[in-house]
Amino acid sequence: LIQCVQGKVQFHLIDKKNKERKIILKSGKGEILKIPPGVWFCFKSFNKKESIIANLIEMPHDDRETVKSSKIKNYKI
Repeated sequence: LIQCVQGKVQFHLIDKKNKERKIILKSGKGEILKIPPGVWFCFKSFNKKESIIANLIEMPHDDRETVKSSKIKNYKI
């Protein structure tokens, strides 16, 4: 569960079927984004100063469940 606490942030999601989706979260709106397992994502801030997001996980974090990359399906992130 991800919420934008300050600023404005765009998330770029790519699922297993290469379906793409872009979602913008803004602070003060109370919007929450849930990213299901197996979905690659990256995000960027639209604020020049800073944006803050809160990542609320439903279980203890396990580093073995996370894969990080600078390139996702031919997109440089």
